[in-house]
Amino acid sequence: MLEEEQRQIILQGVKTWNRWRSENPAIKPSLVGVNLSEMNLKEVNLSDTNLRETNLSRANLTEANLVAADAREANLVGADLSGANLMKSKLSLAKFGRANLTGASLNRANLSGAIMSLADLSWSTLSWANLSWANLSGANLSHCNLSRANLSGIDLSWANLNWANLSEANLKEAILVTTQALNTNFSHAILTGACIKDWKINLEANLDNINCQYIFLEWEHQERRPLDTNDYFRPGDFARFLTKKTETLELVFTNGIDWEIFLESWRKIENEVNHYDVELQRIEKKSNESLIIGLAVSKDLDKTVLESSFWEHYQTLLKMQDTNNELRKSQILLQRLENTKILNIIQAIAQKNRKK
Repeated sequence: MLEEEQRQIILQGVKTWNRWRSENPAIKPSLVGVNLSEMNLKEVNLSDTNLRETNLSRANLTEANLVAADAREANLVGADLSGANLMKSKLSLAKFGRANLTGASLNRANLSGAIMSLADLSWSTLSWANLSWANLSGANLSHCNLSRANLSGIDLSWANLNWANLSEANLKEAILVTTQALNTNFSHAILTGACIKDWKINLEANLDNINCQYIFLEWEHQERRPLDTNDYFRPGDFARFLTKKTETLELVFTNGIDWEIFLESWRKIENEVNHYDVELQRIEKKSNESLIIGLAVSKDLDKTVLESSFWEHYQTLLKMQDTNNELRKSQILLQRLENTKILNIIQAIAQKNRKK
């Protein structure tokens, strides 16, 4: 049957179309590029149908059968697909913005590169689905089953993953900026290279056996953790990193500060504590010209040992500098006092770290 005849049949409504499908089970229909926008297609049988570039925007596809359908690059913006069956369907580069997919079955569907921003996928099932590099920013995926799904490179910024099942999912290089992940199951998931800036996660989230070598705390692969690009999280490190508690270590400088030596000493400390963060938290200048630098350190670290180690590095480097240039001691002291005037720059760094 010619494609034009098939188009005329679908335009006659679901009842006529479904009857024709049942009478012609061997035919795989083609509705390429057809405009079905805003049509009532509830419970329609579009299984094994070629829907490439078809316009289904704002169509009613509730409980529709789209098993193994080819809807690549189709327009499903604002469509209602609640309860629809899209198992094994080809949906790469399709547009689902603001679509309703609540309770839909998308197991083993290919949604790579699909645009699903602000879509509602709550209570849907996407086990083994391919959503690599798809855009689901602002989407609702609460109570969604994404177990073993390929989510590499996916954009889940501002998405709702509360109570979702992502066990054994691949989230490599995923964008999880401001994502809600309360009570979410990440067991055995891969999160290497993901960006978790400002995401919301609680103690009830399942972080067992996560595979994560490193993550980023800022956009565009900035603020890597562990800091050293040659260092990687070991098994269990990522979960500890997320649940760690910090306390403040105060370093008091009474005779000015040599910032170059301070930074070098700080780097040595960071290398010693390995994957644990040591972050600049605050800088306070007292009326007596003394300077207090507050460092946020993990409670897993011994503050006394850390402080002792810092001062050992700092004083050693200071003495080396003084010894190497004995005649300039007075100038060096004046320089240290002068260095305290760059507080506005260093305080800006401290404020940036505090916002993390």
